[in-house]
Amino acid sequence: MDEARPSWVVSDDGWIEYRRLVLSELTRLNENILNLGMKVDSLNSQRLESISHLYVAVAMLQVKAGVWGLLGGFVPVILAILIGLLTKKL
Repeated sequence: MDEARPSWVVSDDGWIEYRRLVLSELTRLNENILNLGMKVDSLNSQRLESISHLYVAVAMLQVKAGVWGLLGGFVPVILAILIGLLTKKL
């Protein structure tokens, strides 16, 4: 009958060793869950940082596009004014 016992059972009662095994597994699993939580928090903070950098980059591109649009709009206006001034003088 001793051959049928699992390797972790040492005493006749068996519960003492089984309890130690269960507690050690629960401790190990708890540590793994805590480590995974820290990794998830780290990845989330990195993702949020990347998103904030993207928001800044998009805002900069919007400003640049606005400036170039403004300059592009001034060119025809300035040309029209110059042509108007030149035609009045002639």
